[in-house]
Amino acid sequence: MVSNSDRITSLEVGMEKMREEAEANRIENAMQFQELLKAIGDLKEDSVKGGKKKKEPKIGIGSSSDDEEDESVGSKKNNFGVKNRDPLRDCRKIKMPIFEGVDAYGWIYRVERYFEVQGIEEKDQLRAAALCMDGTALAWYRWNEARSPCRSWERLKQKILVRFQPSYEGSVYEQFLSIHQEGTAREYVCEFEKLAGQLLDLPEAVLEGTFIKGLKLELRSAVRIMEPETLARAMRGAIMLDENKTNPTPKAGTGGVRTGAATNQNPVTPEHQ
Repeated sequence: MVSNSDRITSLEVGMEKMREEAEANRIENAMQFQELLKAIGDLKEDSVKGGKKKKEPKIGIGSSSDDEEDESVGSKKNNFGVKNRDPLRDCRKIKMPIFEGVDAYGWIYRVERYFEVQGIEEKDQLRAAALCMDGTALAWYRWNEARSPCRSWERLKQKILVRFQPSYEGSVYEQFLSIHQEGTAREYVCEFEKLAGQLLDLPEAVLEGTFIKGLKLELRSAVRIMEPETLARAMRGAIMLDENKTNPTPKAGTGGVRTGAATNQNPVTPEHQ
């Protein structure tokens, strides 16, 4: 049988535990209340700062104080307030030149310009080139990588030319040195520029001599008589001579074309014939 003293002791212990729990709850509530007050203070501070007039980004083309300040430190911000690292990327979005197995020399030239503009470093050019392939070229690349993977972009270029450049055309040097006019002078100039653009190490005298030598005999003689001082003048002169020969300007008095006045004054009808 439990004595009264034991019950009193048990009640005292229970009350002590309740007091301890109440004190712990009070401390916890006080801490939460302090955190709440701090959060409210932070919100008030943010609202005060936000009340200041902010410069809003302007849409469209035009000067602004933001632009002038950015220009003074050598940089500009776009409409979203982000600094542009390279202005060229914003004025023209350049797409990756895709290679499907046609015109290997032309694609190599375009993809290297892409590397240059995009700032792709030499160590990353090999992986970037793989992303520029599709169709037959991509199938070949996967087959080649499984057997004899390339370790550099220069090595991959060599393999691409061996695989995709037609053997009957020869190297780009062979194609350039054997170039000759088959159609119009304008078409010949376009083909010449396409090949010469891939051979930037050739002297100007070699370029000019090869261009004139490739013209048709009659046009070649006419250009030589002009004695052009530069390759650009030789190309322009060849086009002018060729097109003027193809579409000569009618001369007055030859009877080739009637003037409007003469035609109206003396109309020719079947009744007068």
